[in-house]
Amino acid sequence: MDAPAALTSRLDGVARAWRLATGGRGVARGGLFLAAGVLALALLDVGVHLPLRPRRTGMVLVAAVGFFQAMRRGLLASGRPLKREEVALWVESRRPGLGDAWISALQLPMEEDPAFASPALVRHALARIEGEVAAVDLRRIVDWGACLRMVGLAAGAFGALALLGSLWGSFGIALDRLWNDRPWPQRIRLDIVCQGEGLVEVEPSFRYVLPEGETLRIRAERQEGSDTPEGGQVEYVFSLMEEEAAAAEEEAGNGPPEKAAMTQQLDGTLVWTFDRLDRTVRFKVLSGDFSMERWVEV
Repeated sequence: MDAPAALTSRLDGVARAWRLATGGRGVARGGLFLAAGVLALALLDVGVHLPLRPRRTGMVLVAAVGFFQAMRRGLLASGRPLKREEVALWVESRRPGLGDAWISALQLPMEEDPAFASPALVRHALARIEGEVAAVDLRRIVDWGACLRMVGLAAGAFGALALLGSLWGSFGIALDRLWNDRPWPQRIRLDIVCQGEGLVEVEPSFRYVLPEGETLRIRAERQEGSDTPEGGQVEYVFSLMEEEAAAAEEEAGNGPPEKAAMTQQLDGTLVWTFDRLDRTVRFKVLSGDFSMERWVEV
């Protein structure tokens, strides 16, 4: 004698719903961990411009934690086999009005001792329970609210990442850099302009000739689209011979390069003046993340 088909069908449906809700909640939890980790890494990269290896290492760790959470709380938990007796006990614990009717209906067909339960009594009990099964409301027996809340949190986290990436340029760049070998765009971009009476440009932008005793004026002008520099320095070294100027900071007699704070005008332009220049000078301008690739020689 088998348990009522209506009962086993309802129990199997409850088991499927529980697996779906548990698996969905666990996978969404893993997604939430992943989104939170990506957010933290991207914000850290915006602040300190992480090298490629730490970025990739962080992404591997974040992905591993997210995958672990999805597997442990979702796929593995929802994939374990459930006996109908377990489901029946769980349903009865959440619907106290059922008493132990459902678990009894599953166990009665297994009772073969006529002295304990006659076949007629078993058939009568099963028929009564089968009639009651359809009337039991199981729509809320599975906690879908927890699953939907976790799915909503995960979806909101990924939506926030996409929104931040589209509205905040630096954050979008950081997202793209998390795995890709992409350099961080330079915030400060300056044009270096040399001015002086009788100044002659020998090599464009890098080598000039100025009559001895004249004043050299250096202007670092902000390029279009560049952030306004917050101060700057000129690094310079004097030399008496062109051969010495080729490695001024290393050659004996020249000494290490000197540094001086440049004056900043209202429009953000940085200026510095060498008065009555009587020997060769080589200089670089430094400001924020701007650094000249070559020395300028005058």
